[in-house]
Amino acid sequence: MIRFENDLTTVAERRLLAVLLREPDSIRHVQKLAPGEFSHALHGELCRAILAVIDAGETMNYANVVKHLHHRMKRVPAGWLSYLLDLGLCYCDPINVGYYAAVMRWGTK
Repeated sequence: MIRFENDLTTVAERRLLAVLLREPDSIRHVQKLAPGEFSHALHGELCRAILAVIDAGETMNYANVVKHLHHRMKRVPAGWLSYLLDLGLCYCDPINVGYYAAVMRWGTK
């Protein structure tokens, strides 16, 4: 499990994913988001699944994200599912989605 709560890049990645889970239309404010841009493989896979739900035009919910995770991976590690649920509790503000993406991509400098 990821334990870098004070790492600004990790915090930005978590908040970006949390915004996309809550407000999938916010994707329009983040140009060309790619799973490979995330510093943690878990975040990249969750991003890939969230983008698949958005691309398929499905309702954004945990079940659909998990369905797309299972489609890509034969077995999803159990800890990932609880991490996904934990993202739902993550503080984030959809208006800051572009900022979260910028910190994720380029840091705070």
